[in-house]
Amino acid sequence: MIVRLLILVISITFIFPATAQRRKKDKKVAVQELPLTGDRAIQAETTFIEAEKQLILENYPKAYELFLKTEELNPTNAAVKFKLAEVLLKNGQNEEALRNINSAVLFDPNNKYYYLFQAEIHKAQNNYAAAAKSYENLIENVSSTDEYWLELALIYKYIEKYDNALNAFSKAEQSLGISEQLLREKQQIYLRQNDMESLKSDWEKLIESTPDQPDLILKYCTILMANDLEEEAKPLLKQFQLAYPENDNIYLLLSEIERQGGDYRKALALLKVPAGSSTVQLSSKIKIINSYLPFVQTQEMRSDLVDIVGNMVMAHPSAFEAMGFAGDVFLGLDSSMVALSHYRKAISLSASSYAVWQNIVNLEYQLEQFDSLAFHADRAIEYFPNQAIFYFYSGIGNYLTQDLRKSKRALEQGVDFAKEPSLKSLFYAQLGDVNNSLKDHAASDNAYNQSLAIQPDNDHVLNNYAYFLSLRKENLDKALEMSSRLVLNNPDDATFLDTHGWVLFVKGDYVAAQVFLKKAAELKLDGTIIEHYGDVLFKLGQVEDAIEQWKKAKELGEHTDQIDQKISDKQFYE
Repeated sequence: MIVRLLILVISITFIFPATAQRRKKDKKVAVQELPLTGDRAIQAETTFIEAEKQLILENYPKAYELFLKTEELNPTNAAVKFKLAEVLLKNGQNEEALRNINSAVLFDPNNKYYYLFQAEIHKAQNNYAAAAKSYENLIENVSSTDEYWLELALIYKYIEKYDNALNAFSKAEQSLGISEQLLREKQQIYLRQNDMESLKSDWEKLIESTPDQPDLILKYCTILMANDLEEEAKPLLKQFQLAYPENDNIYLLLSEIERQGGDYRKALALLKVPAGSSTVQLSSKIKIINSYLPFVQTQEMRSDLVDIVGNMVMAHPSAFEAMGFAGDVFLGLDSSMVALSHYRKAISLSASSYAVWQNIVNLEYQLEQFDSLAFHADRAIEYFPNQAIFYFYSGIGNYLTQDLRKSKRALEQGVDFAKEPSLKSLFYAQLGDVNNSLKDHAASDNAYNQSLAIQPDNDHVLNNYAYFLSLRKENLDKALEMSSRLVLNNPDDATFLDTHGWVLFVKGDYVAAQVFLKKAAELKLDGTIIEHYGDVLFKLGQVEDAIEQWKKAKELGEHTDQIDQKISDKQFYE
């Protein structure tokens, strides 16, 4: 029963297409359809139904073939022309599709779907002027189609027929009513035409017609301010503030007015209220606060900024974005500990930000929080297993907390991810230090050599490699070549002077060693350097002076275990 009823409906629509809708106007008259009777009518109906079935099954070639047969039986039927156009468009034959839909419109000028499909074909051909004409004809010839004024207006706007677009938007407003969406579309045209009076008039009408939406006043003021009409916005904002003192968004606009007037201190202070508001979006707060950062120069403004960020964090205690941004702000204010605290809270909320993890390990390294550095670097590797920097910091952190095996493992895994030569050189340099601490001198030397092959003047490597060779009394010529290059590049660095002096000492060149060790001792009060200076003085026969330097080294700390014996025995010990 259901199937038969469906066929009956289709049959009625097919045989009598011109009676399906009432005409809005009689300006266009359908071409008279040739009457079908008897077997010809039944054959046409059956073929049409089968064609529809094939179209639904997406068997487009077969559907097209059957629609053509139907057309042969009834060449002036609008529905058949429409279906042919539909199949042709799916096959990319736009011109043939357009020819058929034009015929459908001619045969039945009161069917809105034919006009709409005709417009779609024109759009597919990027012929928006023709599409606009289709909508014009639709509205003129079909009743109850005023809703399409908006679509027509948008097309006119797209093809830059602005006067036509504004007229169509006005027609749409008569049908749909005034709305912010429509006004926003018109607003773009008004701004292009520099027609601020029309823009203001329309906004004022919208505000007057929707008294239950006071936020429209703020939106209107935003537009005025964006177009250098702050003086017109100010009284509206003052009135709004009196009427709606609980609305925190008002402070954002008042702040912006102060900023545009050049009073950055007052502008910043006004942000304290909206920063702590639960009604102002976090993304808006971050964007606005960020825009003020370049202007925070006085201590008073820094204090205001701290209050603002504090209010924002309290208003959004569970928002990763709030904590991460707060960390960035405090980092910019050189408040490293506070920044680090916020970054740590951020990763407790979301571990997905590479930048936040990187800031954490950077700060922990700078603040010498090496236990935390090792912990967070190892955690960061879990989330970012291909990022070399976290392996490097894991190597550093674990090395400085004496977990040498873990440090070596992290550095060996991470070096392959280091794509920049300078970073790869740092990996090998650190591997040299770790392997030296593990007493694997061959591996240490190999790592140092790989680092220097990339960066021949890496001061860290030149210093450590030369010094460790001197302690082992191995390859002293290479050690001297490296330490010589080191002091040539850094003539006033006490540590490097000490290394060079000690290499000379181990080689037995005490006169030359004294020159560099004396200068190092003068530059820096360091126990190791002072003890070395005492050692070379002893070798030069200046025993009393040597003892004096050894005593000074003991007071400073950072000396060898033999320092007491040296002093008591007045003798140099290796």
